[in-house]
Amino acid sequence: MFQRLKGTRDIYGLEEKVLNLIENKFFKIIKNYNFKRICTPIIEDANLFIRSVGETSDIVSKEMYLFKDNGQRDIALRPEGTASTIRAFVENKINNLEPTKLAYFGPMFRYERPQKGRYRQFIQGGVELIENSTIENNFEIIKLAYDFLKSLKISNITLEINNLGSFESRNNYIEILKEYFSKYKEQLNEISLIRLQKNVLRILDDKEEIKKDFVKNAPKLIDYLSSIEKERFKNLLDLLDEFEIKYVINPYLVRGLDYYNDVVFEFVSNSDALGSQCTVLGGGRYDGMIKSFGGPDIGSIGFAFGVDRLMEIIMSNIDNYPELSFNETILIAYLNEDEKNEIRKIAYDLRRNFQVIFPSQKQSIKSLFKLQYKLQPKYLIFKELNMKKNELKIKSLLNERNIIYTNLDEFKNIISEMKRDENNE
Repeated sequence: MFQRLKGTRDIYGLEEKVLNLIENKFFKIIKNYNFKRICTPIIEDANLFIRSVGETSDIVSKEMYLFKDNGQRDIALRPEGTASTIRAFVENKINNLEPTKLAYFGPMFRYERPQKGRYRQFIQGGVELIENSTIENNFEIIKLAYDFLKSLKISNITLEINNLGSFESRNNYIEILKEYFSKYKEQLNEISLIRLQKNVLRILDDKEEIKKDFVKNAPKLIDYLSSIEKERFKNLLDLLDEFEIKYVINPYLVRGLDYYNDVVFEFVSNSDALGSQCTVLGGGRYDGMIKSFGGPDIGSIGFAFGVDRLMEIIMSNIDNYPELSFNETILIAYLNEDEKNEIRKIAYDLRRNFQVIFPSQKQSIKSLFKLQYKLQPKYLIFKELNMKKNELKIKSLLNERNIIYTNLDEFKNIISEMKRDENNE
């Protein structure tokens, strides 16, 4: 017997409904914010991610799925969505390379230790707002993320935010940080010693290192921002206050990817469903990427969210989502061969507008009610004994009707009216 690979999963039943809920909520809100969906390939040139994400990032150094194709090209399964989206924007000259709003949703791949809410094939959604930096578009992205999580009834989350400054401010800070950590080489782990030379900011992002006092007491980037950068950051925080979005400034938040600059943020969940405090959505500005890909010198900001982690939270609070258990199904069946053609015609006509179960074989009245008990449809439709042509019995959750219809359009209208009546009860 074959089994799925470690770190993958099959999604069906209630989990599939939860996945569908998340996807629908996401695309409804990005439509309201005037974002357009983009679908990029699952496989890409590996150098796309090495260049954008960074050689010292965990994704590139430990997690990326790499292989050579038949042409001996280095191929990667996409580990994240931003680099692919920006590559597509530049390559296809989307919107004539002018300000654009794009969104994606689909499978990503990282070779890491599977745990609750984390898989080697995982689902990620995200947005990219391609436009030069303003307080307004920085706020828009955070507000979109906040509205999306609220639409899913995700509570018990904290917005953590930080500012990495301009590339100039950050580079100055990096030299200060290198000098500081050089005094503690003997206390750094092996990975951090490599990062000390290649990407010292990642030491602040290391879950093991951040527990050490000398890391906690390291110089903070926010103290080395220019006066203009500090003022812009304050204006962004003022907007969050105005819209009553609570936040915590986290000076150690640098995000795990090399391309970030300026504002970075994460929404962190304290849900018991994930076992510990866990980031469910994160993002920030990455103003140099488009130019480095051969595009115009235009900025960008975005976020990505882990669908699998959101699914875990929703599944653990499933009673808060009655719409997931609401059954709109119609069960229709024939009890003798004489009515088969009539019932079949009605069943297929109903399927143009409704979700319909139509058993392929004749049912006895006993087997039909057993099927109703098993499937729990909202409506059961059949012909009672001695009913004439164009007469049917409809059993619903709230009432029963014997109806006479003159055509199939009228019958569909009757079903729609019953649904409206029951929704108003």
